[in-house]
Amino acid sequence: MLFAIQTLIEKTLFEYSVMILQPFPDFQIDYDQWVTNGYFLTNKEIDNHENYPNYFGPAYKDEEYAYQFFSYIREWNQNMDNDFDNNICISFIYESDVSYSTYLYANPDRKWLNESFNNEKDKMKLDKYGKEQQSMIIQMVYWKNLKMTNGMFFTKFIESQKKRKNKEFYFAPFIHKDGKIGYIDELKVLKVDFKVKGRSELTENEVEYHHK
Repeated sequence: MLFAIQTLIEKTLFEYSVMILQPFPDFQIDYDQWVTNGYFLTNKEIDNHENYPNYFGPAYKDEEYAYQFFSYIREWNQNMDNDFDNNICISFIYESDVSYSTYLYANPDRKWLNESFNNEKDKMKLDKYGKEQQSMIIQMVYWKNLKMTNGMFFTKFIESQKKRKNKEFYFAPFIHKDGKIGYIDELKVLKVDFKVKGRSELTENEVEYHHK
């Protein structure tokens, strides 16, 4: 009996939590600003355009707001122009009402977050008893639901990316004003990753499952 109690004590773990808070925007969020999505598809039949990346991004009403919000998004990628680690997550989810939802959020598995958690774990080690770290991240998720129409650029963008050998595309903010649309090239981020799924295919461990 004494041996059993001693063994139990030796295996006891002390749990502690480490929480990382993704910085919130330092400006007022206006959800009406994101009016649609913008796409620019390059024409492979034009010389030197065959391997040039397509463009995708949220389209906003005002240029100033587009600069503010997209500068905030770029911080998720440490303001770098390339995001081959998928620090900025983009997903397209097909809904049952002939629409699709676009999600934008910071990748909860970003490499430097793991480094931060591991550094904290090293600080909290005990000589005799182990400590079990519970890692938590608090951050915002942004999404927009849009109706689908025949021949829309969303479908063309997805099909174009599937066919390309080079999967790179530019993620950039668009401006939708007075019936015209254009993108802000200086803020673009080169990416290769995005998710496409039906709503029924999502699982509970996916961010999009919990926001609709």
